[in-house]
Amino acid sequence: MTHTLITLSRHSHQYREFIIIRHPKTAVNPIVHYHLWLDNNSFGKVDTLEQATSYIDWLHKMKEGECSSHDLHQ
Repeated sequence: MTHTLITLSRHSHQYREFIIIRHPKTAVNPIVHYHLWLDNNSFGKVDTLEQATSYIDWLHKMKEGECSSHDLHQ
């Protein structure tokens, strides 16, 4: 099943039931990060939108018991 990345605003997207917030570069943080949220729970930050969607897919597979933690690093 293919899931769609929905743009909610310039700095936020929805993928599955997660909200992905884009934190742009600043003088203090020179790297763009994407912060993953589900309800009021943070699932950390990643460096690319592709990593965010892959991580969310992996979380769903883990919940369903379809993969091991090793599969995330492949």
